Amino acid sequence: MFRARGVVVHWIVLSLAGLCCQSPCHSAELPAASPDELARAAAKAEPGDTILVKAGRYKDWTMSLSCRGTAEQPIVVRPDAPGAVTFTGKTSLQLRGHHVVVRGFTFDGCVLPNRIVLFEQAKHCRVTECRFLNSNSGSGAAVVTFNHGADDNRLDHCEIINTVGRCVQVRIGAYAAEHGPPRRNRIDHNLFQDVPPKGSNGRETIQVGSNQRDYGHLEPQTLIENNVFLRCNGEGEIISNKSSRNTYRHNLFEDCRGELVMRGGSHCLIEGNRLENCNGGIRLHGTHHRVVHNVVVNPSGTGIRLAYGATIEQGGIY
Repeated sequence: MFRARGVVVHWIVLSLAGLCCQSPCHSAELPAASPDELARAAAKAEPGDTILVKAGRYKDWTMSLSCRGTAEQPIVVRPDAPGAVTFTGKTSLQLRGHHVVVRGFTFDGCVLPNRIVLFEQAKHCRVTECRFLNSNSGSGAAVVTFNHGADDNRLDHCEIINTVGRCVQVRIGAYAAEHGPPRRNRIDHNLFQDVPPKGSNGRETIQVGSNQRDYGHLEPQTLIENNVFLRCNGEGEIISNKSSRNTYRHNLFEDCRGELVMRGGSHCLIEGNRLENCNGGIRLHGTHHRVVHNVVVNPSGTGIRLAYGATIEQGGIY
């Protein structure tokens, strides 16, 4: 019986080894030094591949990544040397693929006719360790936007500094009412710094939804955690929530002329945030929000404010 078992075990080991030999881990490096080369590399990229953008300073690149990696073998797009690639001008990057990681780029002095990074129909994609410096938007567009069909994506360990406009927007509108909002996107461990004042509405550092009257009931379940907001003075709302079941936790706000605001929606969690030397603390509209273990230090206004209603402005901005 011992030998019989040994034969069986030996056969199983050989069979598994054969399977491993038939399915090796794929990995290739694909170079790119122009938008066309990047497009060709993305078209041929397979799970586990790395697209390497040649070191340089590039202007007005339009990029779209629809390639598909896997959870175990994402497709990575990065400079061919750390910190070696800077994009400027009217540069835009659209993520439409699955399991794509964009890592380590600098975007300096970009002008935003629309946005720099757009997650649209993207699933499990990630933008990490990137720097967005001195961005300028005259149209109200954000540096990074999560748009239609963008689910389970992540923006993390990035720096977004001196943005004349919004930094991040989760867009929720008529398309979302029919097809559902962008879901379960995560914004974490980022630095938001030096957003100059606009003097009026429209320069939130982060906006999650834009019309709570019509779409505030939709549930994107956005997670915003472990970020630092330093001198984010764009307007009275540093973060503006206008949707439901989002989570804001363990963020630090310092020297900001604004508040963390639930402008509408319901069932949001505001937990473990710290606000120091800001205009106020936490302002609540909507219903069924939970506020727990937050610290508000030296506010110039109210620490926690429960509003009884929301103003509907002329021109359809809610």
